Amino acid sequence: MSENLDYEVEQTGVPTFLKVLCILTFIGAGLGLLSALYGTFTVQASLDSLEKSSEVFKQMKSPMGDLSGQIEAIKKYGLISNIINLLANGLCLLGALMMWKLKKVGYFLYIGGHALAFTSSFLMMGSGNSGGLFGSMMILAMVIQLIFVAAFIIMYGVNYKHLKN
Repeated sequence: MSENLDYEVEQTGVPTFLKVLCILTFIGAGLGLLSALYGTFTVQASLDSLEKSSEVFKQMKSPMGDLSGQIEAIKKYGLISNIINLLANGLCLLGALMMWKLKKVGYFLYIGGHALAFTSSFLMMGSGNSGGLFGSMMILAMVIQLIFVAAFIIMYGVNYKHLKN
């Protein structure tokens, strides 16, 4: 089995496992980039809609907790969060492209992109009322995101030996 993988590396220069990781990153970071781009241009429309419904949210007793704090957080940090996500996904995409070209710097760009993405998550979570079911769902989403990110960083780390300066 390892002879077959070594043959693949000799033929193309890029290990198969690294190719698969990069392709998955291209898809994930590309979709994240499109989502953040869309969010950046539609954040004002979302805020206008939230303004109209904020009075309703203030009067509602919801299992999601007090949503008015989250509305205020989106008003305050929505655009900033989308811009951070644009940069983070761009760094992850650039990092994967560099690793596809077997450049070591790509690994560190990839890690930096994810660190930046967590900054955005903490900014949104820490800025509003994160109590109730909504806060619990945000924490769960961040834990799941952390598990996937850690798995990919470890898998890329296993392929670090194939990367060159």
